[in-house]
Amino acid sequence: NKIAPLKSGKVYKIGLEAAGGRSDRFALLFDGLINIPATKKYTFYVNSNDGSSLIIDGKTVVLNDGEHGPIEKQGNVLLDKGKYTLRLEYFQAGGGLFLETFISGPDMAKQPIPADWLTIE
Repeated sequence: NKIAPLKSGKVYKIGLEAAGGRSDRFALLFDGLINIPATKKYTFYVNSNDGSSLIIDGKTVVLNDGEHGPIEKQGNVLLDKGKYTLRLEYFQAGGGLFLETFISGPDMAKQPIPADWLTIE
């Protein structure tokens, strides 16, 4: 949070493509909205190498912090139908790099967070 961004812009999905080919010592911050279509308890997953955090409406739902190889962590949250702020923080210290996000819920198998649920306003 104390480092000035070198680059900013819009992306259409959460992923390492936003890094622009960098492989070591960088951080990514994704800020936007997620449109939840139905009131349910959802499980969010983040698999990252190195650290990451997924924050929805100011609440940390998944904390996968620290320098490590690919590790998937998950968190549950009950969300009413509607739009919520979504923030994903990621840093890459060195070595391998990896970042994936998923969601599951009642009547919904684990899958990448649908791109049409994500927006910027």
